[in-house]
Amino acid sequence: MPETSGKRAVFSGSGISVETSGAERERTNNDWYPTGDDTVEAIYIANPPEIPKDRRYIMADPGMGTGPFGRMLRKLYPRDQYPLLEIWGFELDERFDLPPEYDRLYRGNFLTDPGVEELIAAIGAGDEQAVDFWAGNPPYELDTEFFAQCLRMVNPQSGRIDLLYRLGFAASEDRAFDWYMRGYKASLMTVCNTRPCFLPLEEQAAKGKGTYPGDFSIFSWQFAGGKPDQAGRFAHLVYETCTACGRVFIPEHRRQRQCPEHDILRLVELAPINLAEYVAEGWRGFVNKEVRRAEKLAQSGKAEERQRGAEGLERWMPEAIKLGLRKAAAVETVELLAA
Repeated sequence: MPETSGKRAVFSGSGISVETSGAERERTNNDWYPTGDDTVEAIYIANPPEIPKDRRYIMADPGMGTGPFGRMLRKLYPRDQYPLLEIWGFELDERFDLPPEYDRLYRGNFLTDPGVEELIAAIGAGDEQAVDFWAGNPPYELDTEFFAQCLRMVNPQSGRIDLLYRLGFAASEDRAFDWYMRGYKASLMTVCNTRPCFLPLEEQAAKGKGTYPGDFSIFSWQFAGGKPDQAGRFAHLVYETCTACGRVFIPEHRRQRQCPEHDILRLVELAPINLAEYVAEGWRGFVNKEVRRAEKLAQSGKAEERQRGAEGLERWMPEAIKLGLRKAAAVETVELLAA
């Protein structure tokens, strides 16, 4: 992640530039929040990139770190089946070497390093191929600047940019005027209903994975004809890790904890919600909760609470029996308590 803050991406004529308007800051121990492999794999499963087998295809990670975005892409698109897929990593921190799944490392500040500027110039001159697919988790304080830098290197005819941002990235006046109103609204916004797993690198070994107390979304820009598709689609991402085989999958329903037959990674097309069933299920849960509350009160040592419990059971037990939540014999308990 770059150590430069206080920047703003702006339009300069018909292109994009990055204005420097602040001093560099010290890196803190909490700067690095690595994205969990399961989160990245789920992102690719939900919206898989179209990677050809017959031509060179470049995926680039703007903040490589330990390499989860390239690692999971290589897992789903292995070298023996996709030999022309190249994965590039951009990384400032010297603690991180090139992972085996990656093919090229650019060491330095993603926003200001001369090597990155040389690459941009080579792409512009046609001496190097533009990036087909950007995917990564940029630093929060430089989210817009990273997007602008990716734009300078993406294939404008068929490229794609997928960046994991806080949901608030869609709610800024500056971005509304500088980006969204000028044709750079995300083509697809996939809200992570299952929260991504993050933890500072120094704490990973001690604490295992952990979730950040915030909401996130994958913002995707799909390019065609020089600009991103402005359809502005909206989707949700819920994923599980199979308890039987350890694979990541998209569950069909709330209680599913294992992938279908444990042998395939696939996106399940969710059926339209049956509102009648949804309401009925919600009513069952409500009745069950009221009966449990009444049963607990009925066993209290306080006479007032026992009375409230008896009244609750008298009100809700017949409904619970009708719904199959309790057996008919439970009516006798209600009558005894009410006596």
